[in-house]
Amino acid sequence: MLSPIENVSRSAITSFEFKGKSGKDFVNELNYGKKFRLRYVSEAGLDAVRVSTHYYNSLEHIQLLVKEIAAYIKS
Repeated sequence: MLSPIENVSRSAITSFEFKGKSGKDFVNELNYGKKFRLRYVSEAGLDAVRVSTHYYNSLEHIQLLVKEIAAYIKS
């Protein structure tokens, strides 16, 4: 997790990297094959994924994203 976790710094934008897996591949797979719009972040040498949630995202939608992340990690 690259995003700050302390309360004062929280926002709807979450950035993270995978250990030993490509963030770019994950973003490409989910942006083109699923209902997600994720951003690949390569600035400053990062290989990160940025997720921007909004009030219109349902709990089910977020849970589906978490399942996709878990499946990618296991693959």
